[in-house]
Amino acid sequence: MTYIEINLKNIKENCQKIKLLFPNYKYYMGVVKSDAYGCGIKAIKEISKEMNYLVVANIDEAIKIRKYKINKPVLVLQPLEFKDINKYEKYNITATIDNFDIIKNINNYKINIHIKIDTGMNRFGFKFKEDFIKTYNLIKNSNLTLEGIYTHLYFVEDEITTNNQINKFKDFIEQIDYKNIPIIHISQSLGVTKYPKIPFTNGIRIGDLMYGLTEEKKLNLKSSFSFVSEIVSVKKINKNETVGYDASFKCIKDEIIGIIPIGYSHGLTKNHINTNVIINNKEYPIISNTMNISFIKIDDKVKLNDRVYIYNDINHIIKLSNQLNTVPQELMTIIDKNIKKIYKK
Repeated sequence: MTYIEINLKNIKENCQKIKLLFPNYKYYMGVVKSDAYGCGIKAIKEISKEMNYLVVANIDEAIKIRKYKINKPVLVLQPLEFKDINKYEKYNITATIDNFDIIKNINNYKINIHIKIDTGMNRFGFKFKEDFIKTYNLIKNSNLTLEGIYTHLYFVEDEITTNNQINKFKDFIEQIDYKNIPIIHISQSLGVTKYPKIPFTNGIRIGDLMYGLTEEKKLNLKSSFSFVSEIVSVKKINKNETVGYDASFKCIKDEIIGIIPIGYSHGLTKNHINTNVIINNKEYPIISNTMNISFIKIDDKVKLNDRVYIYNDINHIIKLSNQLNTVPQELMTIIDKNIKKIYKK
């Protein structure tokens, strides 16, 4: 059996601890985009009990949350498209605005909006103060409610870049009466752990930390995520025999091979070859894979039906992401959505 194991108790405790570790905020905005980093709707429900705002990537994710009867405020990070305006109004979803032209088309609608300022990432947001000020003035004379203003720190490891972003954001909002805007949010998980509270902000967007996804051991957050399969076949392979398509692995000595029923169609990509899984608390290498199976080089201590931890825990995921030159969030979210989730409470 192959499944993702999600520890809801640890997610809940991580959320509670975040509020204790970073107590000087009014808004704790739980980032649950991409199905809560692959943790699923039950994790989103747990997070909604602890955080007073939710954040998603797109309108479809927001509507899914509403259909599960979760009533916390939800901010969509991707900027509003006019074709979706009725969905925002119907489901009481908060929109991101990042251009002046959209405001002229929606100013008679009654929705909450957050303005995004582009402080250097060049993704979404207002780049020029003039457009930002025009938009703010038009909102004041509309049915829209300006609930928040925000930006995104894109290079937290570099203090100069981060301070430049903060200063640019401050320069923008000082052109308006920002003290009457309910939510000002800049920092995300990494930003809040590396820098003091930005004085004029009262909200933080927390994603990674809720799931225990951090290398900051001093925070003492707990792992929430494992990816588990099992040995479905054990084969003895002779020296000079090969394994997999194109004879991708050649045995230089007699070997024992374990087969697991997941491959690159499930998110265990070709790049995972030569990384290690964990079986009975010991590491074993993936030596080849196909669309639906992978081959593990094992020893005689591994038996049929033994559990195989593709990802043992968050620390294992972080280690693998470093080996694969990617980010942990990718490894959590590329797993096939049809794989069963088992929740621990």
